[in-house]
Amino acid sequence: MATWKIFYNDGTTFSSDDGIPTASPSVGVVCIIQPNIMLGREIINRFPCYFWDGRLWKGSSFYQVFDALLNRQTVEAFIEGFIPQRDDFRTIWEAAFDDPDPEIPEKTARDGWEGPYMTEPDYMLDRLTASGTGN
Repeated sequence: MATWKIFYNDGTTFSSDDGIPTASPSVGVVCIIQPNIMLGREIINRFPCYFWDGRLWKGSSFYQVFDALLNRQTVEAFIEGFIPQRDDFRTIWEAAFDDPDPEIPEKTARDGWEGPYMTEPDYMLDRLTASGTGN
């Protein structure tokens, strides 16, 4: 049972069941799911890169990774993000939302950018509302 899972633009995935973070393919990352105490399932997406800090994946810019390194913070693995066209993104995001792995809980709350007053794609609002997390 995976504790995190990476979804790639070609439809493949890589999870903690497949290997350690440093073994994950390094390009084409669309989103990453992992447990989050506030959200249930965190779906990290739309970042130019992601890094493993020894405990969790974090979405960041390239400058944030350099800043972490300069401040001697842990950066054990680095992977590059990819943002596909709307329909392809939707397909991958929904696969991440619906992933059945029991170690990664269902999404129970919205992240800041997923709020009803933010500019979110309509299909995300529909999926969150349909799952009972629309409030």
